[in-house]
Amino acid sequence: MRRKRRSSNVVGESFVLLLEFSLDMIVPIVLCTLAGVWLGKKFDIMWLTVVFFFVGAIAGGQNIYKTSKKMMRDMDKSDKNNRDIQLEEFKKRNSKIDKELQNKEK
Repeated sequence: MRRKRRSSNVVGESFVLLLEFSLDMIVPIVLCTLAGVWLGKKFDIMWLTVVFFFVGAIAGGQNIYKTSKKMMRDMDKSDKNNRDIQLEEFKKRNSKIDKELQNKEK
């Protein structure tokens, strides 16, 4: 039961991550393209749509870069915290073992 819960949690987290990256990329492209179409029609400059599309793609790429950089930073913090906890547990076990050995020697 516990194993299924962990795997479904991983699947859920992966789905959220995929959705976040998709929205980070698609929303700026769609909004900039729509703005380009509107401005192109208003000023009769249809090639402006292409320019705004690429501006949206660049903005989406920046969003993905920032999101992934933040995620990596959070993962590094989490890994560091886990290492610190494991080190403390290791020290506690060793101190208990040392005390037991000292008691046996006496």
